[in-house]
Amino acid sequence: DINLTSTLTEARVPVRIEHPAAWKQLDSSPNSNATSTRMDSIRAMFQLGEPISTSQHWCQQTDEEVETSRSWRLVDEGGLDISPLGTWLTAVGLPSSSFSGSGGTWNEVEFDDWGCGALVDEAGLLRLGISIR
Repeated sequence: DINLTSTLTEARVPVRIEHPAAWKQLDSSPNSNATSTRMDSIRAMFQLGEPISTSQHWCQQTDEEVETSRSWRLVDEGGLDISPLGTWLTAVGLPSSSFSGSGGTWNEVEFDDWGCGALVDEAGLLRLGISIR
């Protein structure tokens, strides 16, 4: 069941949401045998092949030292489809967008107390970036 009841209220002052730091390709982040635990649930959404030794790692700009990094090639068939709030937006008759990822690589880097995951396409372009703190 979806409760679509609404009540009118006075307009509120908008809240400013700061845009996160820019994403960039890391200069040097050698792959390690350790796998990040911060990205377990996100990694499980992708159809991943075996780990690969070289890849482009992306993350938000930082001067911190990379503790672990790892990359996997994405399996081409059965790709991931992400549709944020798609069911809700469709239910109220609004358009929704979706992201389909297949092919490319999934990269993870982990720092002391946070980490990044990035989907990079075959052309080396960042398609999806997730930061967990």
